[in-house]
Amino acid sequence: MALLLVSAACHPAPRPAESGPPGQTLVDQAEDLVRRMRSHDRDQALDVLLAEAKGVIIVPALFRAGYLGGVDMGQGLLLASDAAGLYSEPVFLSLGGLNFGMQAGVQRTSGIIFLMSRDSLEAASRGALSLDTNLSVAAFTLGEAHSLVMVGQTPEVIAVLNPEGIYGGVALSGSGMRLDETLLAARYGKGATASEVLFERRFYATPGAEGLQHALSVYWR
Repeated sequence: MALLLVSAACHPAPRPAESGPPGQTLVDQAEDLVRRMRSHDRDQALDVLLAEAKGVIIVPALFRAGYLGGVDMGQGLLLASDAAGLYSEPVFLSLGGLNFGMQAGVQRTSGIIFLMSRDSLEAASRGALSLDTNLSVAAFTLGEAHSLVMVGQTPEVIAVLNPEGIYGGVALSGSGMRLDETLLAARYGKGATASEVLFERRFYATPGAEGLQHALSVYWR
């Protein structure tokens, strides 16, 4: 079964052409996820995290190949926040080795990974974020987010996950986040870099991401 899932991920079935800029389907899925998660969180814990985070990684869907010890595969979006709390255009990530340490039975999850330090954001922007290093990492399910209480130093990476199926606690590890250079060039033009998109804001207001940026805004509820 694990081999079949890996094969399917490497050779996806043909899909109809996207409407809008390249990667728009993933952007729309990320917007839908953010809106649903923020609507669910009654105590506004996600609002606080969005206001304080240096950036976010949004994972609309992550699929597990195998059970315990399996490898998770999917795609994600990385966006950076500025001093005013406004989020950048998205950069695309391939997630091929990121592991959510859940119990057997969970085959799909989604969530938002909050990058609370500049170092973690810059590492992610280079496609070099590894959660198996000395980074402090905390993971919660969506249902636990309302009681999230920071004591002492805030973790550098905080994941709020929305797993589907049976689970018994969550953990976050892995080093499989890589920039999707193909989608980056297709959406913003050949030669575009993640730094130009995230930090220099050279492509700000590119059509297609306004809804996602609005959903991430600390001023929207």
